[in-house]
Amino acid sequence: MNKLKRILLLTFSLVIVASLALVAGGCKGKNKKATLSFETNGGAVIASVELDKGSEYELPVPTKTDGEFAGWFTDAGFSGESVTKVTVNEDTTVYAKWIALYAVNFDLAGGTLSGSSAI
Repeated sequence: MNKLKRILLLTFSLVIVASLALVAGGCKGKNKKATLSFETNGGAVIASVELDKGSEYELPVPTKTDGEFAGWFTDAGFSGESVTKVTVNEDTTVYAKWIALYAVNFDLAGGTLSGSSAI
């Protein structure tokens, strides 16, 4: 009878250990996604996207009424080179850099503008 109890206890212990190993292994694979966010710095809003970790994503071209798009940067201070695509391994934000556009208006005070010269 003692031998039977030992066999049952050993079997029960192995089942518990195997179950815990399966649960622990299953938890590792649950976080296979990462979020890519877009800080457009005054440009039109671009919704965040959820991607598989390790996947490459081609960045969209944002719009802004008073700016010319100068590129996406992975740093809020715009250091380094601009990027057109990113590989997402963790939650990431990209930052849009803009060149300001200005409108120049001439008040001719009743006069006329001669010639046509574009700058």
